Amino acid sequence: MLDIRSFGLPGNIANAIGRLKTNSAYFRMNYAAIVLGILFLSLLWHPISLIVYIAAMAGWLFLYFLRD
Repeated sequence: MLDIRSFGLPGNIANAIGRLKTNSAYFRMNYAAIVLGILFLSLLWHPISLIVYIAAMAGWLFLYFLRD
């Protein structure tokens, strides 16, 4: 698992972009969970912002589920 030889640099820029796209598609949920966790932790020190965030999310969910 920690074999350094298993890691390699991409040969060109097109290969690097392809790797980034594959990585972002495969780990999208992990990246979203990390960002939301950091956002939540940062809002704990700003209670007014946390209340505004919760109200905005509640409003968005209310409107999202009431659309035709």
